[in-house]
Amino acid sequence: GRNGVQSSTMGHVLAAIEHMHPDPGEGCFVFATSHGAYGEGLVLVPSQDFLTPEALDHALDVGCGNAPTVAIISGCFSGSFAKPPMARDNRVILTAARDDRTSFGCGAGFQYTVYDRCLLQALDHSAAWQAAYTMIKACVATREKAFQIKASEPQAWFGDSVAGLSIPGPQ
Repeated sequence: GRNGVQSSTMGHVLAAIEHMHPDPGEGCFVFATSHGAYGEGLVLVPSQDFLTPEALDHALDVGCGNAPTVAIISGCFSGSFAKPPMARDNRVILTAARDDRTSFGCGAGFQYTVYDRCLLQALDHSAAWQAAYTMIKACVATREKAFQIKASEPQAWFGDSVAGLSIPGPQ
């Protein structure tokens, strides 16, 4: 509908993921950035639903099956997305924070959170997701030290079948 743009209700988000169905040799990529709530997941505005690790895991299982899948979850307390049930053999998962830590830089004065800015920079300078994660962690730690705030400790999961997965370059 409407050029593929839908409101971010839980149903729309999960349905979109469930209908990805990559062709053989292709994979899935999901990037979700929002406010996170401790023990709840990501807040979907304006519906105020929570995208939980369990719901995202199910949608990815339906929509992507065993295809290589990269999920980036940028929000406070998002580390729970880098654990089971999300942590599967065919998935690379990057999260902005440990499951008990906030992520810094959400505010009207910031175009991107610290994590998203570090992520975008790392994607430009890395050939593979593991290398990007190493760069993101260093970048986030440096910025947090500069602001003298508690470390958010970005988390990751690299499934065995995608541990060396490269980042697609410009087409």
